Amino acid sequence: HKLKEKERARQAQNLGTASMDLVGLVQFQKNSSTAKRFHVQALRGIKSFWTKLLQHNVDLEELALLIQRVDRAESRAAHGYQSLMKKYPNYPRLLRTYASFLADVKNDSVAARKMFSKASFMEDLANQERSSVDAKLQVQSATDKQIVSSSTSVTSSDALATIDAVGNIVNVNTVFCRMFGYAKQDILGRNISVITPSPFAELHHLFMQRYHLSGVPSILGKGRRNLWGKHSDGT
Repeated sequence: HKLKEKERARQAQNLGTASMDLVGLVQFQKNSSTAKRFHVQALRGIKSFWTKLLQHNVDLEELALLIQRVDRAESRAAHGYQSLMKKYPNYPRLLRTYASFLADVKNDSVAARKMFSKASFMEDLANQERSSVDAKLQVQSATDKQIVSSSTSVTSSDALATIDAVGNIVNVNTVFCRMFGYAKQDILGRNISVITPSPFAELHHLFMQRYHLSGVPSILGKGRRNLWGKHSDGT
């Protein structure tokens, strides 16, 4: 059992961002946006350089300034991408963006092709892993529903909800309905992310998938804790 858990964790790590928590994901997005901004600045500078160069009257000082701007933007973009690649070397979207930078800014077509090829390989691997996980989750979901349907109704002074392996709500108590403003028949079958505020709602399925892949909890499986919830009216 321990070996299986380690293997799941290794596979999740190999997929690039499967091991990210929310803080790591936010930091990744911030650093990625910074690298992309300098990437775009370098491309615009290159375009401006060639536009100026093809004019009838060429201002050499202006061209020199443009070259300096392109060099600065290129250097900052390269530093940002390389830092991200060290930490997330197998993330397909990052691989493709970096490949575009290598091709369009660095003019390194050989390295760009290698990055594009690796991105395609990692996407295929992720799709295979996702299909395997989805199949397992469907089986587990069916099992969970059978267990819930044969159990007694949930009753408590607290708001309680039971979800299946993919996060769909299969049972709630009246306190839950009153707290979140839903009739029981309207909330059953919907995903638990419906009561989760942004940005957690958009990321909730990733948290659950990572938990099933690696068996390592971040929020899931850590017992009772205080979390924000979203009412049916959006508050």
